[in-house]
Amino acid sequence: MIRRQVTEIPPVKAEVTEHQMIGRRCICGTVTWGRAPEGVTAPVQYGPRMAARGVYLWHGQFLSRDRAGAAPADMFGCAPSPGALAAMTAKIAGLITPAIDAIVAALIAAEVAHFDETGFRVAGKLAWVHSASSGKFVLVTVHAKRGTAGMDAAGVRPAFAGIACHDAWAPDDSYHGAAGHALCNAHLLRELTAVTETGTADDVIWARRAIDALLELKQATEAARPRRARPPRRGSPGKTRPLVPRRSRRRDSNQRRPPRQAAEKAARPGHPDARPRGRLPAIRQ
Repeated sequence: MIRRQVTEIPPVKAEVTEHQMIGRRCICGTVTWGRAPEGVTAPVQYGPRMAARGVYLWHGQFLSRDRAGAAPADMFGCAPSPGALAAMTAKIAGLITPAIDAIVAALIAAEVAHFDETGFRVAGKLAWVHSASSGKFVLVTVHAKRGTAGMDAAGVRPAFAGIACHDAWAPDDSYHGAAGHALCNAHLLRELTAVTETGTADDVIWARRAIDALLELKQATEAARPRRARPPRRGSPGKTRPLVPRRSRRRDSNQRRPPRQAAEKAARPGHPDARPRGRLPAIRQ
């Protein structure tokens, strides 16, 4: 029987690289160094899955940074510090840049894309979340400005040449390079529903009929879609017209405030947000 003694030896700084962890010497004199997994460059370091979970809780589920760091302590027995969580976020933000570039390119080339924005709090101040989506491609960005400055910063609208679907806000119609503009029926249905809840008896009648007509059109379109594989026909960019006359394109006043404040004020009887929205009279006509 041959016995070999394996003893731990102190690492020699001149021989240790950033990937080498522990060295052990066999009785034959050979020293074998352990190697860390790919991406690990420190003696103690959180792995990619823990980093992804922490960033997801912070930015995906909107927990505070302290709570996002405390949650892994209850689930896994380790609690990243706020500074470690911030470093993880910065690193992941750099890693996803190629994916964001691919999403932007796909949205620019899409035949039809949907655009919207809503209020969002950043460091206690009002900012704006801008969204652009088409099929499986979705881009969500946050900007201090609500209008064209925020849209341009996302990188899609200035180069987009397809059909832009939105809620007929005036800055959306200012992009003349689009082949056409389509009114977002989700916004329209929401406003028609508000009319049925707050409007006069005559308003309720026409609003309900409009809702029924839109839903029947949607069902008819979905039923005919397998037989109509042709893409939407593009128009002339120089001849596009606004969806709603300029005099009727008053933006929803509750969108000028953060969503929570808007809900509280809109609940008051007689508040302007309880009246039919600015674009609905034009649609009724």
